[in-house]
Amino acid sequence: MSFLNKIIRKLGKDGYTVDKQLTGMDTFIILKAKMASLMRGFYYKLFIKKSNGLLFVGRNCRISHCSKIRMGKTITIGDNVEINALSRQGITMGNNVSIHRNTIIECTGVIRELGEGLVIGNNVGIAQNCFIQVRGKVTLGNNIMFGPNVSIFSAVQNFGALNCSVQFRGARTSNPAPHLAFPEKPRRKILDRKRNSPSISCGNRGCWGQSVAMVPAR
Repeated sequence: MSFLNKIIRKLGKDGYTVDKQLTGMDTFIILKAKMASLMRGFYYKLFIKKSNGLLFVGRNCRISHCSKIRMGKTITIGDNVEINALSRQGITMGNNVSIHRNTIIECTGVIRELGEGLVIGNNVGIAQNCFIQVRGKVTLGNNIMFGPNVSIFSAVQNFGALNCSVQFRGARTSNPAPHLAFPEKPRRKILDRKRNSPSISCGNRGCWGQSVAMVPAR
């Protein structure tokens, strides 16, 4: 087990110690799965803009627009994770970031207006089934943890434009836009949205429990 502990610490997990009850067969199964994840990570590293260390990618992941992703050391992405990095500033991850299974990171919903971007700090753990919507800029600080089913919505529907069809209302990220209505002769025009919207920031050294939802301040 001391050999396994050394490997884990080399990957940046300082002070990490494997449970002594772990058997040789358990260790073999874990290492086998990790090697498969590492091979998938090597494939994605061919397309990612910058990756400074090892990347572990689980099964059935969908990572699109890899050229807009920058990664630090030791990134772990679990099974069935979906990451759409299409945005103005892309996605930047620090060191020792874990994104667990079934999590979705969606930087852009529609291509008529790209999201701003996502920054994830060092030593961040995102549990299963989380959802991060990036319209305004989203920043996750250092040493934070999300429990299962945590959601971040950096934009919400613009309910200040009730006379418009929903597809033309656009979204808001802070204060509601002024009331807007269709002109006398409707045009296929998208309502203006706030470009310089305040970001959502989770700060440093925090823990968000199960099913917490974060939205922009009004």
